[in-house]
Amino acid sequence: MQHHKAFCNGQILHYVRAGTGDPVVLLHGWPATWYHWRKLIPLLADTYTVIAPDLRGFGDSTKPASGYDTRTITEDVYQLVQQLGLSRPFIVGHDMGAVHAYTYANRHPDEVRGLAYLDEPLPGFGYEQFAQLQPDPAMQGGFFFAHFHLAPDLPEALVAGRERLYLSYLIRRMSYDPSAFDEADLDEYERTFGGGGFRGSIGVYREIGETIRQNREAATTKLQLPVLALGGAFGVGELTLRDMRAVAADVRGAVIPECGHFIAEERPAELARALRDFFGSVG
Repeated sequence: MQHHKAFCNGQILHYVRAGTGDPVVLLHGWPATWYHWRKLIPLLADTYTVIAPDLRGFGDSTKPASGYDTRTITEDVYQLVQQLGLSRPFIVGHDMGAVHAYTYANRHPDEVRGLAYLDEPLPGFGYEQFAQLQPDPAMQGGFFFAHFHLAPDLPEALVAGRERLYLSYLIRRMSYDPSAFDEADLDEYERTFGGGGFRGSIGVYREIGETIRQNREAATTKLQLPVLALGGAFGVGELTLRDMRAVAADVRGAVIPECGHFIAEERPAELARALRDFFGSVG
């Protein structure tokens, strides 16, 4: 995996590149960086050119004060793809990265070969319902952190110096198998979210209202390109498939058993097989 940087849409984006072949662009969510894909990239790079950027506000990319709605983030990625000369890539997204992958496909349908949407309810559709209060003790508050991140300045103040504690709690709570994350993984996330890195990352929640508006507007035209929708059985499950069928015409998908939210980290081999089958069927 080679590390590079590019200037895109006013931001410096760090990205990882590996392999040769048809291009695949991987978009991470929260709390993650390109590192979310570390187990998947080697399973695809023998056949595909894989590009995994740190989105604005995350990892080793720049962290502006604004611009965290899905269209602005997607424009960053689109400019990166154009600079790299990648023709009709497959776009794969997880969590909020899946939202950006959908936006990319919706805005540039003739320039995307296929979309893989992983374990995330779509804002403007299933997201708001899923994020409501869930008093069941097994849910441990559900999406409480999405609401917490909307408070101005308070999350940064409370989490400062405790990023590892906060992130490790959320990661392990949303995993079916917490052993998929070791101390070195938490070290890396602490490095990139610590030292002020946390504030930019939660911009995706603070601008969720604008993202909801953009998605509802975009969905007036259904996607016609092929879509693969996957959910973890202990993640959002079938909600991923349901939301994609509301906004796209050609959708196939599945629920991955014994898997939580972080499919690429918990079940990388199963995900690689599903993606390869999907890419092959699209041609």
